[in-house]
Amino acid sequence: MKILMAIMIPIVLIGGAVGFLWYSGKLPFIKKKTHAVAVVKTTTAKTADISKETATPSVPVLTAPPPRAAVSAPAVVDPLQEANLTRMANIYNEMPAEDAIKLFTKLPDQLVEKLLRRMDESKVAKLLALLPVDRAVKLTAKMAVK
Repeated sequence: MKILMAIMIPIVLIGGAVGFLWYSGKLPFIKKKTHAVAVVKTTTAKTADISKETATPSVPVLTAPPPRAAVSAPAVVDPLQEANLTRMANIYNEMPAEDAIKLFTKLPDQLVEKLLRRMDESKVAKLLALLPVDRAVKLTAKMAVK
């Protein structure tokens, strides 16, 4: 057992050191591969003075790649909040539209939008018809985008 440990410990230590040096890029004989990205655009010289026989060939021009769009992290969804919204939407579905609209006029647009998404379409149509036109248009636009 001692002989096995005497052999294995140095091998593990040397392997770890070599791995660290490779990862940090300090080994002179092993280079980490890097990926360079370039966009190549070709241009041609076109003027009225130059005939087809004397036209210059395409010349590649290196340019920087276009910037990437910012990616936002997905919103964290709370299952309890989702369950509560679904429960409230079911309650509003059972109410007469005239009573539900009285409550909807006092709620913020963001909450009303979430509730309307969980309600029956026929009930949503009745509620949007009873809302003030400006607010109904805003809510409809928000619901159409997502």
